[in-house]
Amino acid sequence: MLHTRVLHSASGGGKMVSVVKGWGAGGAGLYCFESGNGFLRAKVTNYGATLVSLQVKGRDGKYMETTLGYDTFDEWKNGGNYFGCTVGRYGNRIKHGKFTIPGQGDYTLDHCNNGENHLHGGEAAFDKRVWDAEVVDEAGVRGVKMTLKSADGDNGYPGDLFVTSWILLNADNELLLKWTATVDKKKTVCNLTNHAYWNLGGWVETGCNVLSHELTLKASRYVPVDENSIPTGDLPPVEGTPFDFRVARRIGKSVDDPLMAPQHGYDHTLVFTDSPPITHANPIAVSWAATTPHRGTLYAPSTQVGFQLHTTEPGVQLYTGNYLSPDEKGYKGAKVSHRGAACLECQHFPDSPNQPGFPSTVLAPGEKYEHTTVHKFFVNGNVSHI
Repeated sequence: MLHTRVLHSASGGGKMVSVVKGWGAGGAGLYCFESGNGFLRAKVTNYGATLVSLQVKGRDGKYMETTLGYDTFDEWKNGGNYFGCTVGRYGNRIKHGKFTIPGQGDYTLDHCNNGENHLHGGEAAFDKRVWDAEVVDEAGVRGVKMTLKSADGDNGYPGDLFVTSWILLNADNELLLKWTATVDKKKTVCNLTNHAYWNLGGWVETGCNVLSHELTLKASRYVPVDENSIPTGDLPPVEGTPFDFRVARRIGKSVDDPLMAPQHGYDHTLVFTDSPPITHANPIAVSWAATTPHRGTLYAPSTQVGFQLHTTEPGVQLYTGNYLSPDEKGYKGAKVSHRGAACLECQHFPDSPNQPGFPSTVLAPGEKYEHTTVHKFFVNGNVSHI
């Protein structure tokens, strides 16, 4: 069902939220809005709780696309790369699609859709559902709030899961990606994230890849994986490895290191080992970044566009578009190149339900799952990465 109710309309600069009804099948709408200062422009669809587009006003005053995506609903529906969508119930992989919840039982999920393993919640998961949606326009905050019920047994997961997702902009140049979830009757596992593909180099116009982007992450350990991208269970230090982004590093510097050969590039979780105070951002707030731990920066020297990454999650999956097809077309027919973007999927670790040494992803009745990620955008040529 498509809702277009405005939650407390407020005045301010930039374009307010407009809704393209009938954009997609089954009640899928397209929501278009700007930040209050007009620096950011976004498009969101409630199909998959998806960030369709995020544009930044560049140094020349023109808007530049920063994410990979498509122009039409059918392309989003048929696409297989998870562009910009919410993935769940469990983002990333679960070995053999099996896990045990102690005291409750053993579970075999319905689909192993990534070789012999389960990926991103299985087939026809959260990224392929039409969510209920409401427009948010309050106190300088604009965007969409979306809700979804995932029934007990959905793709083999236990418990009725009730999920809320926000995709919002504010006048402080920030994009908020936030989720909450509760479950009733049974425990379940829950690991939600957004799968945006970032390219800050003007890819629609230039066709550039992401290898010249500079990445900084406050991650001192990483999650080694086997040839099927399942964790070994160890969490070694990043020092002396291609995963050391504690100082700004070009993504392309070590993307072809032999350590990455099984994944054909980066497709690994980096781990934030410190424990700063966690305060989940109020969706209606002046600055979300101010209350969310700063974890790193992505920056494109060619355009001087970047964002600071803030998240409450213990890790981030860095994926460099290793499996993007050179024949695929994106916005305005622009070529989507191999390694044409970097995903920074803030989340818990892959296969956590089977890894007792990892932070738990079990959600019990009476508990609340909450995840806040903020991208704070900037345009300048003198950047402090940490």
